Amino acid sequence: MTSSPCLRSSIALGLLLMMAAARVTEGQSVTITPDPIAFSVRSGEAASTPITVSNPTASPVNWRLVALDANNRPATLEGQLDAIVNSGDTLNGPLPLRFDFTGGDAGTTSLNGNPTGTTGILSQGNRLLTNLGGPLVYTNTTVAASTMLGPQGRYFTRKLPGLFVFGAETDGITWFEVAGSITYGNSKQSSTFRVLHNGRWWSAFVVNHVDYWKTINHLVLVDQEGLQQTLGSNTSQQQRITGLSGKRRIYQFLYITTSTAVQPQSVFESLASRFLGLLPEFGSRLTFTPTDGSSPASGGGGSTARFDASGLAVGTYLGTARAQSLAGSTLDSAPVTVNVTQPRIALPPPVEREMLPGQVTLTVELPMTSNLPEAQAWSAEAGSPTSWLVIETPSGTTPAPLRLRLDPAALAAGLYSSAVTIRSGPATYQIPVSLRIRELAVSKFVADPTRPLVYAINKNGLEEGTLLVFSTISRRILNAIPTGKEPTDCDVSEDGGKVWVINSKGPSLTAVSTSTWQVIETIPLTGFFSSRSRASTEPGAHVKCGKGSIVYYVDEQWGPRLRVFDTATRTLLQTFSAESGTSPDTSNNFGYGDIGLNPQRTKLFGWRQYGDGAGAGGSQILRFDIKADGTLEKFAKSASYSSTNFDRAPYDTPVIVSRDGSRLVVKDRVVDQNNLDFHPIIYPDEIYSITPGGEVALGATAIYGGEGGEILHNLAVASSVQTVLPDYSAMVFFNATTKSPGWLALPA
Repeated sequence: MTSSPCLRSSIALGLLLMMAAARVTEGQSVTITPDPIAFSVRSGEAASTPITVSNPTASPVNWRLVALDANNRPATLEGQLDAIVNSGDTLNGPLPLRFDFTGGDAGTTSLNGNPTGTTGILSQGNRLLTNLGGPLVYTNTTVAASTMLGPQGRYFTRKLPGLFVFGAETDGITWFEVAGSITYGNSKQSSTFRVLHNGRWWSAFVVNHVDYWKTINHLVLVDQEGLQQTLGSNTSQQQRITGLSGKRRIYQFLYITTSTAVQPQSVFESLASRFLGLLPEFGSRLTFTPTDGSSPASGGGGSTARFDASGLAVGTYLGTARAQSLAGSTLDSAPVTVNVTQPRIALPPPVEREMLPGQVTLTVELPMTSNLPEAQAWSAEAGSPTSWLVIETPSGTTPAPLRLRLDPAALAAGLYSSAVTIRSGPATYQIPVSLRIRELAVSKFVADPTRPLVYAINKNGLEEGTLLVFSTISRRILNAIPTGKEPTDCDVSEDGGKVWVINSKGPSLTAVSTSTWQVIETIPLTGFFSSRSRASTEPGAHVKCGKGSIVYYVDEQWGPRLRVFDTATRTLLQTFSAESGTSPDTSNNFGYGDIGLNPQRTKLFGWRQYGDGAGAGGSQILRFDIKADGTLEKFAKSASYSSTNFDRAPYDTPVIVSRDGSRLVVKDRVVDQNNLDFHPIIYPDEIYSITPGGEVALGATAIYGGEGGEILHNLAVASSVQTVLPDYSAMVFFNATTKSPGWLALPA
């Protein structure tokens, strides 16, 4: 059956009339109440208030509520891009030595002219890729969607003078990469740090590429922790951030300087802080339920506004609540004022600690104090991962402290982050916890003669190093005591109450108590000279403890001087060259490579050194008698020797005297202490440690018989940093490949 044209027209007319009656208009005015909207909320808590969207018109109105910051920007990529576009020179202005490179406005690479203008600083550089594809196309003024960032991935780019900025909301990618080539890449260095902004930690990754004219710098910020950074060669711009998961925000910056001077990390920390402070966040904290609604004619629709003050500092925050049509036109706006007051519990600052691989657990006690008149109950829970972070006090009531335990036993060198969530009544707080595991760089082992301990010098280039205290029972680090810049040697005092450390850069002597493991004093050394270029790989100073308060040390000049120093009076008593017993000899002729004392501290031995590249090869064996007051007399020296294993180099060969004083070993040979030219045993290689009685000698690659010098055992790991325990049980050595100590059991 078919309908007639007249009937069909009547039906259509009826439908139109029904639609007209039910139509909800957009673009008409509504009124938000209250106006203004005000919140007072404690930091770490949330506050809500009902709002009404009133419609004075004769037709229903559909509306959508949007939260904006004080500059009317939403907390979206669009709002972020607008903030960057209108930032003036906030971001790029403070950048030192900024080079306003070309490119970065369109396409997929930033190509830049070098000082001669003949070729690019980068070759197909600054390409942005992920595990889902790439490179991404630069947008410069718009936000774009891209499945290369995940199913709901979105991003923008913006080129400012001398600064390229990329921002993205990712959805499930596992790695992000900056790719390209440095046309004249020469060297690079990298660093990582963290930025705390409004209660959230950001991971930051920096790479500084140096060519022959400029430095090309990357900074990547990610709102996720536990990530890794991998780099390409010196001519590769590759910087890959791995370990990403879930929905993340990622920002990348490209900044080039006008010189090859590498900027300090503080420059990039400042850039990260300025950028995060620029982003509109108010809209992510002010939410509405429901967001969309409808107000009938001459009526009102309701919603609930909620402000989340988690992680916010005390202060006043301003924004706007906007009602707009579904098409985006503004219907009404109301200012929002948020007064964030003190949290109910005065939270401790973020926990940031540095430890070393294998160090014993560290307990951190954090005060928990109520800001209210009454005590506050609280509970604590560790975030993931928790293998290295343990809550020792999972609950309590103020002022009972919160105790955490940090355990680096299973951790390799790197930065590890987590958080402790504190709940108290309606409040939720987070205390960020970060643990940086420093790479070991042991340059010296010294066994304690009477206790089950081994001391180690852990260098940090030319910066502050540490004295490590190892237990020979647990084989873990019991203590790590900062001493001074570039420590190079240590020795135990005659009474065993101190370990003296010599710091080559400064220079100074640091005394560490063996009962408290605290620094007792640090004595600046005015009688210390260095003619070296200060490369951290060059020979360092040496120290040995004499009787009472006397120490003997060797400095770092071309011909290192031997000095006698009274630590009690801080008096320099004598200065010697390796030429004679005349003091003071402050010339720069032949000096000392290392020194050692017999157990009675009545004789001092050494070997001759002059220069460490140029200078003079060969060496001699040197001897002094030690007087009752610790000063030296009766200088003697052997003939000059120069052979494959008895030469000035290697510079790290120690002077070794057996525990009973019967055996003296210098470089590759046993030396008669009374006749320095008589060498009853010559080993196949330089010797770095011996058993307490000298029965066995250990080189960097093998263990030798103490009497015949035959090879008893080839070492699986070559190491010149070593010692033998006083009980003969093990050789302790440093594995430079794995950056870890090794313990080789010695047969009975």
